[in-house]
Amino acid sequence: MIKRLFAVLFFFAILQNAYAVDCDSCASCQANLTAGSNLYVTLANNINHSTSNCIAYGASKSNITFDCQGFIIAQSAVASDKYAITTSSSGHNLTIKNCNFVNWSATAGAVYLFSSGDVIFYNNSFFNTKNSLATFGTDNINISELRIYNTSGYYGIQITTIPRGLINGVVMENIKGNGFKIVRNLNDLVIENVTMNNITADNFVLPYTAGYSSSNVTLRNWTILNTTYSVSVRYGVSLSTITNSLFDKFYIESASAGGTLDQRPTGIYFASDVYNNTFSNFTMVNQKKRSLYASGFERSKAFK
Repeated sequence: MIKRLFAVLFFFAILQNAYAVDCDSCASCQANLTAGSNLYVTLANNINHSTSNCIAYGASKSNITFDCQGFIIAQSAVASDKYAITTSSSGHNLTIKNCNFVNWSATAGAVYLFSSGDVIFYNNSFFNTKNSLATFGTDNINISELRIYNTSGYYGIQITTIPRGLINGVVMENIKGNGFKIVRNLNDLVIENVTMNNITADNFVLPYTAGYSSSNVTLRNWTILNTTYSVSVRYGVSLSTITNSLFDKFYIESASAGGTLDQRPTGIYFASDVYNNTFSNFTMVNQKKRSLYASGFERSKAFK
């Protein structure tokens, strides 16, 4: 009883120390989110923004939550390289949740998580964006319950050098370009419970980048549907320079193929230096060319 009472009192003490406020526009949300640390900001209505960035978290701020409460942040006119939300360098313990991002045309992503730490991105959706979510050097990221529909750019999610984190519960449909596009490397990252449907390029691509390698990555419980022929569609999963990682429970199904045999998609592709990894429970259906292709396999040191 005493422990329970202490827990309740501690919870209310945290609430009293957090500054809670509503906002109803990009300007008011921006002002509230940069007012200091220990903030809880809630969106009170839909926002229909025009040509500039909407919201930027302040640099070196901590313990800040932005809760859209299910409201929409939309871009009303095309403006390249303008963000709905961006985090700033050295921010920590940042949360963005319950948001719907609509019609954003930024090449770098409607939401750009930049060089922050301990970021929670929970229960958010993207509709009709050019590119949706991008991260750069964000440590200990937690992305969950993410939905991305109908992009027109190059990727659904672009990840640049995540030291560690968890991505859980992702749905992507009708993505032009890659589903997950990895730049440089990943380490100590889990990506699980992913469903991807009608991605027009590689669903998950980890390309070779000189001077970078990935390790201790887990991809688990992925469903990849309707990989279809185009010039850029080659693989369900494409890997380079990755070690000591686990790939488990994949279902990869191609749609009816077009083009020549060499142009048809392949289930999984090992490009180079894919060693000391475990691949298990793969089901690959209707692969019109081949299920597995290992052009760089001879350069691998070991394989389980």
